[in-house]
Amino acid sequence: MRQITIYIHDNSPLYNLSNSDTGKVLKHLIGEKTELTEELKKVSEGLKEKRKPPTKEEKELRAKCKTIFIEHYKSLVGSEYYWTPKDAVQLIELTNKIKFKVKEKFGEQQLSNDKIQLGFETILKSITDKWLLSNFSIPNINSKFNEIFTQVKNAAAESGSIKNLRSQPINS
Repeated sequence: MRQITIYIHDNSPLYNLSNSDTGKVLKHLIGEKTELTEELKKVSEGLKEKRKPPTKEEKELRAKCKTIFIEHYKSLVGSEYYWTPKDAVQLIELTNKIKFKVKEKFGEQQLSNDKIQLGFETILKSITDKWLLSNFSIPNINSKFNEIFTQVKNAAAESGSIKNLRSQPINS
């Protein structure tokens, strides 16, 4: 009788069986795969249900932030920014991060698109990192958000206020 061994990823035997047991084990493994596939489908459907379309206010905020970014980019680089869907997704993440920080500072009741927009402008104006300035893009700013925010917070602590950043026009 021939012996069949099924191994898992670390080369330790999972099943050591004879030919007569092979069919039973394969049926069991196929059944487990089917169960996992069904679970993944349920999770995926649940995620789709949780995604809700953006509100009118969210769309307006993103449009304003996109315009602010493009104007700031043009003043820095001297040419138009080529906007992609990746930028749009990264802008959503970035505004969500700013929204979190605004909510953390002012509370839910004082959360407004104006404060989020002001936070976005402040972040753009406070970027001093040479690499980030020479690779100025929404995905890069989003990925460096925590570092940029820390710099803004430290600058505010040193000057006692962040008003000097807010009072400057975005393209100065």
